[in-house]
Amino acid sequence: GASSFSPEGNVTVAETITMAARIHSIYTTGSANFKQASGAHWYDVYYNYAYQNGILTASYHRDTANWPVSRAQFAEIFAKALPASALPAKNTVNRIPDVPSSASYAGAVFTLYRAGILTGSDGNYFYPSTSINRAQASAIASRMADSDLRMSVTLK
Repeated sequence: GASSFSPEGNVTVAETITMAARIHSIYTTGSANFKQASGAHWYDVYYNYAYQNGILTASYHRDTANWPVSRAQFAEIFAKALPASALPAKNTVNRIPDVPSSASYAGAVFTLYRAGILTGSDGNYFYPSTSINRAQASAIASRMADSDLRMSVTLK
């Protein structure tokens, strides 16, 4: 709800883009000062920023803003929120059981696993097509923002 965190609640596409834009802005400028235009959707400023800074591709439309984001989409967006130099590999991850290397999101998922931002669940499965909840997204956003929080994981 508007006044509670709801850790098990789904994260939307717009909320994901907002988090990624703010992380990118803080990393590149030291602040996250976004000014919303009058009469715009709350997320428009973040979409615009994300498009302008290469975080989003044309495949993300505002008409899906309130849909639950899939774990694969979340990884694709977050992997572009920081430059590769801010996501150095600390883990050996050669395969993830449910992420085929041919998947369009595979590179993003592997980058985030290797950087210690994603760790998997239930035997290191990623579950790319399921939605991500607020608690999971918070942990990932924290690891993106603070490299000291990144986790160790090995998948061979």
